[in-house]
Amino acid sequence: LEDSDDDDDDDDDDDENEMNIGDNDNDNNTTTTTKNTVPLWKQIVPDSGHEPSVQLVLQMDQVMVRRVISHLSHYVQDGWSPCTDRCASWLYTLLARLERPIHRDDAAVLYGLLKQLTHVRANIITNVLTEQQRTSLARLNTLIAIIGIYFEQGGGYDGVMTIHLTSSSS
Repeated sequence: LEDSDDDDDDDDDDDENEMNIGDNDNDNNTTTTTKNTVPLWKQIVPDSGHEPSVQLVLQMDQVMVRRVISHLSHYVQDGWSPCTDRCASWLYTLLARLERPIHRDDAAVLYGLLKQLTHVRANIITNVLTEQQRTSLARLNTLIAIIGIYFEQGGGYDGVMTIHLTSSSS
């Protein structure tokens, strides 16, 4: 039992060493406090995320661009609004960075995103639009045109606006 008391003293020394916040000697990139462990990357990323800057986007290779588009598409299909400034900016920027021809897996992701975008667009009442709805509609139309026409996921211009109608009846 006396040995366990000595081990407790050693643990106290370890706790003091772990409290060095931002120490580069920490191999797992976490900052440890006495109550919780916060990953270092979480301390660096702002709560609302980063804006898509040229410097940031040019650091991404095509694999990373496709992966982030896939993640954003997943979240939009789960109910995130593609009309927010941040989401629309990221989608637009990543689509501008995406190279053609696209792989069939990426085509499937873009087609699913296009269906969701047209579904959101169909739910906007165009009779009386507020300024915010006009901005959202412009963002949606831009993203729909890029995915549907430039990346050829909508079957041409006429097919782009009818995707929601055919996908909702299935």
